[in-house]
Amino acid sequence: SAVSVASGATPFAIGSDTGDSVRKPAAFGGIVGFKPTYGRISRYGLFSFASSLDHVAMFTKSVKDAAIVTDILKGEDYHDMTTLPDEDIRYTDTIDDSIVGKKLFYFKDLTDYKYYESKGEEGEELKQVLESFKRKIELIRKSGCMLACIGINKENVPDHMAEEKQRFFGTYANKDLGKRKKPISIKRIQNRPY
Repeated sequence: SAVSVASGATPFAIGSDTGDSVRKPAAFGGIVGFKPTYGRISRYGLFSFASSLDHVAMFTKSVKDAAIVTDILKGEDYHDMTTLPDEDIRYTDTIDDSIVGKKLFYFKDLTDYKYYESKGEEGEELKQVLESFKRKIELIRKSGCMLACIGINKENVPDHMAEEKQRFFGTYANKDLGKRKKPISIKRIQNRPY
């Protein structure tokens, strides 16, 4: 789907996005991958992997195209009790070419190299990606967009999620996880068979 949109074979494509099945291929292809708010588009007919995370999402060439497709697909559906009322919102009416005054945020922890364990060639590539992201953030800020850098407060994550936050941060996150002697690293999680 991402390739068909990126190549111009189709103006848009619809897919299901639970973890990042639309957004990641879109990012790799240089197009827009949009996962709307839960309930904005009916999930009726969608094969369920994780109900509360499953969304109908889309690949488009531009944000405006994503707004057009969302305007067509959104709304209440009696086949899906989780859908939201339409409320006569037209997303295409809210889009202009200016980002002045728009509000965006990003997670500081995800853009800080110290949270990753990459080394060698992989580490250098990661550094370049993070530096490129930081340059883009500055360009966005200079264009008049209001940006907030949000830190993830690891202490407020519930105790039963200790191992998950350990996986995310690659540390023990100040929790005793029993007999495990070696912290779980991002690399070990990526290589773990599921």
